[in-house]
Amino acid sequence: VAIVAVTAGLRGWDYWQKTTAARSGDDFLAALQQARDGNPDAALAAFQDLEKSGYGSYPVLARMSAATLLAKKGDAAAAISAFSSIGKDASQPVAIRDAARLRAAYLLVDNGTYADVLAEVEVLAVPANPARHSAREALGIAAFKAGDLKQAAQWFGDIAADNEAPNGVKT
Repeated sequence: VAIVAVTAGLRGWDYWQKTTAARSGDDFLAALQQARDGNPDAALAAFQDLEKSGYGSYPVLARMSAATLLAKKGDAAAAISAFSSIGKDASQPVAIRDAARLRAAYLLVDNGTYADVLAEVEVLAVPANPARHSAREALGIAAFKAGDLKQAAQWFGDIAADNEAPNGVKT
């Protein structure tokens, strides 16, 4: 009887996980479609709802998508804040946090100062970090825009000297 009960419980749990994940996936795709169809307010509301009620990785994907949508709508300050918040959320995987920090930094290049960009991605610009190339690129562009050509040259030089830098960033 115990074996049957445990098996039934495991099957029930597996079914619940799959249906909940599928429902979150459907909601996520519906929100993406609303954004594509030119209904950004409805898409934003759907993403925000999914952030609260989604399952698995869908809440953080919804947070990232909502921030992207805010940027597309022209609300750079809200998008930067959202990406920065995700980048500082220790409960998220490192890759997601790094991507969010980079997104915030690239928005800050046009909507902030060099110091803002530095505060966002300096931690990523270290030799062992896989995101160092993009972080250095954002820092170099921000320094160039700020008129600090010496600092820009240093960041771009770090990219050029790194044998692991992708060609798209290196050139």
